[in-house]
Amino acid sequence: MTKGFRMPARFAAENSAVTSGGRILFVCTGNICRSAFAHHYVARALADRQLHHLEVASLGMGVNQQLVVPEEILELAPGPIQGALKEHRPTLVNEPAVIASDVVLTATTRHADQIVTEVPAVHARTFTLIEFLSSIRHVKDAQNVRDLARQADRWRRRHRQHDAGAINIPDPYGRGMPAYRAMVDELTPLLDELVGKLTDLVGSPSADDDPDGA
Repeated sequence: MTKGFRMPARFAAENSAVTSGGRILFVCTGNICRSAFAHHYVARALADRQLHHLEVASLGMGVNQQLVVPEEILELAPGPIQGALKEHRPTLVNEPAVIASDVVLTATTRHADQIVTEVPAVHARTFTLIEFLSSIRHVKDAQNVRDLARQADRWRRRHRQHDAGAINIPDPYGRGMPAYRAMVDELTPLLDELVGKLTDLVGSPSADDDPDGA
């Protein structure tokens, strides 16, 4: 692996097993803004819906473990997830956690390209968040998260986006409250849509889950 994929052993050990329901992994750069917010927002929403068979995690491509979630995001975050964000600590992307994920949702195409370059096995289940949502809007039925990703990839290959900027979520770090607010305002409806689709399509554990599938 490249320098960006150094493996924190404890995290890898805790996250290498694929769950029976499905694992959703969010990835950005520092794992304190975009992916951290998405992680804890979706985790809370799934818990509220009793969808305990679905797991959510987040990682960063260029983590500084001395940093924490910015105060601006804590101020803007819904109350129920503020505590989780306060406790959140950034974790570097590592290969076992990527491979164990049923879908990898990145903030930008650059993050997705980096992951696929380092772990080609996850090419078919790595998307930007916006790209994934655009694809699963056309899915009517899915057995589990891995199957949902497979169907999204088939749709993506038939109808690939050409404007990369339209499927990227900008990094707000260090750019002041307006940038953080823009991030929250952009992410919140996207994450609500994601949770809604997960609830509709994979809201119940499937006996046909295939954690070892491609």
